Amino acid sequence: MMPTSPSNTCPRCGHDLEEATKQELTYCSNPGANVLANDIPTLRIQQEDVPRMEAEVERLSTLIRSLNQERAYLLRKINNVRATTRRLPPEILSIIFQLIRPPIDFSSRQALTEMPDDIAHQRDTYDEDEDLQLDLGAVCYQWRQYVWSTPQLWTSISIEIYDCVAENNAAILGLYFQNARSLPMSIELDMRAQLYKLRDAEDAEKRSKVFSQLESIRRTIFVKHAPRIQKLFLLGLPLEWSTCVGPNLSSCQDIALAWPISYTQEAEYDLTGLSQLPSLRRIAFSHLSTPMPAISSSVTTITVQKVTIAQCFVLLTTCPNLLEFKLSSRPMSNFSEIPTGHGERIILPHLKKLHWCIRAEPWSIAFLLCVRFSQLRSLQLTGTFSDPDEEERDALISFLLELPPTLQSVQLNELDIFGQRITIDIITNLPLNVTSLCFTHCDVSAIQDTLRMIGRPSDADDPKVLTSLHTLKISGTNSGGLTYKSVFKLLEAFYTATKDWRQAPFKLVVCSPGCPTELDEKSKKKFRELVDSGFELEVVWEPEPRMGWWSSFEDEVDNTVH
Repeated sequence: MMPTSPSNTCPRCGHDLEEATKQELTYCSNPGANVLANDIPTLRIQQEDVPRMEAEVERLSTLIRSLNQERAYLLRKINNVRATTRRLPPEILSIIFQLIRPPIDFSSRQALTEMPDDIAHQRDTYDEDEDLQLDLGAVCYQWRQYVWSTPQLWTSISIEIYDCVAENNAAILGLYFQNARSLPMSIELDMRAQLYKLRDAEDAEKRSKVFSQLESIRRTIFVKHAPRIQKLFLLGLPLEWSTCVGPNLSSCQDIALAWPISYTQEAEYDLTGLSQLPSLRRIAFSHLSTPMPAISSSVTTITVQKVTIAQCFVLLTTCPNLLEFKLSSRPMSNFSEIPTGHGERIILPHLKKLHWCIRAEPWSIAFLLCVRFSQLRSLQLTGTFSDPDEEERDALISFLLELPPTLQSVQLNELDIFGQRITIDIITNLPLNVTSLCFTHCDVSAIQDTLRMIGRPSDADDPKVLTSLHTLKISGTNSGGLTYKSVFKLLEAFYTATKDWRQAPFKLVVCSPGCPTELDEKSKKKFRELVDSGFELEVVWEPEPRMGWWSSFEDEVDNTVH
């Protein structure tokens, strides 16, 4: 077929397309004139329609929101009818919620003792269960009402402050304070990320900008709700906020202050407010490199770690009502000279529990020479006293000889570093009233030497050693651990030395890694022979020490005394 030339007429109706195109172009060649001439009334009408349409959109939006609210209300009613817990009384459901989301136990988290030296991108002290009440409140409307109206679920919170979330954290804190109503609050505030950010700030303007972003947090905790806080744990407190710890925290009973080791405190923190807290009972420090501040006289318990012996000495001797002092890690070395006036005898009349580290340093020797007790009941000793001179050895013996008769339990940590001579000095000079003795991470030979001495005089004219002992605990032994054979051999010797005068039953607890917990027939036979001969004996073998077993040991001693 031959191609045809394009036609300018419509094949269906015969209309001249070329002429129509010319007319349209002529009409559009001056659009402004055409609009002005013909469309001004139409534009005015359209412009007047815009507000009417906007009003209609607003009306419809309001109607949609209202319908969505009615829909949500109907769905909540349907869900409440279908819910399996709807027949439970609100009080029962509230109790269930409290059981599955108890208050945060900050002491078991060990935020102070296990805090890393540097800041991590992921929270190392966070547990998802701590925010479980928020998940419970999202299940249904009924649960949300019960969760929001149960103040016990909102009395503890842990917050870590990162960039750009300070306002959100302040809002969450406000929600907790609101839902807790009048109950006291426990708060852990982790500011280590901000601490390192402030350290890298080059000038005062940048530091001021950081603090302006944190102002909502500061006002929420230290101003608006400060009187309601009962426990406050501050990790990485900035220098500029140190003055916030003061009289505003009028109901605070427990305070912990900790800084990472890698953070160097460039100036002294102003912690004078710690002496102005009338309700303060317990305080903890970790890595405070500035001089120890004055503390409220109401404090009864102090826990410190990563500080110097000099700082410990000051804390121990300046709190008149102190009941418990715990040095939870080896102190940092400090060989500074002791100022004049610290060589006088100091008697602590109320102290009952002491965990101390002895070492060949001036402040440690000053402690052994000067500090004495009236009601001490529990003593833990750790140290590096491996090769003392005569003066240091005499100071230790003098300290042991003057321990009060109220002392009931003694724990010796890492005794193998003391040396055999110091081991004998400690065991033979402890008060006769000691009923419980514990070895932790000690050498087997040191334990064997101790058991051989119990019930016997160290010299012919000396009294018998530890005649009141009825509980012995051994944990984390070195040099291969203890075997059944060695234990029963020592028990036989112990029974022979004490059978003529012993009246109370004897309990031995051995936490020896790798040792089987089941006795073989030969060991059982020896055990029965000891019991049949009149030895009231209880032996407990544990392959690994239980968590908190020393605390339970102290509780047993307390119950025995009371």
